[in-house]
Amino acid sequence: MGDEFHLTDEQLKKVQYTEYVGGGHGAPPAEIKVNGLTQDQWDDLPEWRQRQLYYEYSTGADAGKWDDPKNALPRGTQPERGEWKAQAKDGYDVDPAELRKLANDMKYKLDIWKRKINQVGATNITTKDLGDTKGSDKFVEVATASKTGFQQYISSIETAYNAVIGKLRATADQYENAHNNTSKKVGDVDPGSGAPDLT
Repeated sequence: MGDEFHLTDEQLKKVQYTEYVGGGHGAPPAEIKVNGLTQDQWDDLPEWRQRQLYYEYSTGADAGKWDDPKNALPRGTQPERGEWKAQAKDGYDVDPAELRKLANDMKYKLDIWKRKINQVGATNITTKDLGDTKGSDKFVEVATASKTGFQQYISSIETAYNAVIGKLRATADQYENAHNNTSKKVGDVDPGSGAPDLT
């Protein structure tokens, strides 16, 4: 097999699936539970099985799962909830490098997610696939319309997701610029005269 679907040794150890072999002539097929694979066993799998397992176990397979710890936002001290007061207290830490890392991680996972979703867009159903049976044209019409609607919906989600990634990067840049400007202003203060140079 080619290198299109590749799992690391660590990922291969986590692979689990059930396959059925034999059977026929009224005899039920034998059930085989697979727990972990070696690289050679992976290479011997058919492409359709590699594709299925790759999307399930590859890096980024957790993309879009809101409750996965890997998708958690970076936090500093948790702010106190309740009544708002004028006095500022410890809240969220702003770390431009962490924001950029989060944005890059989101983009990476989005790209993997898009590859998975694009499989739907690449699927075409024809009346021939349905044996040209009566009513197959109606089914193809509904399936095509559903696929088109699904792709439009996914496109809207992708646009919103990219907007969040852009905001994270812009926030990191703005915070860094503000921090640098503040540091420069503070550095320009002459402690001898007490008069800041604000030009």
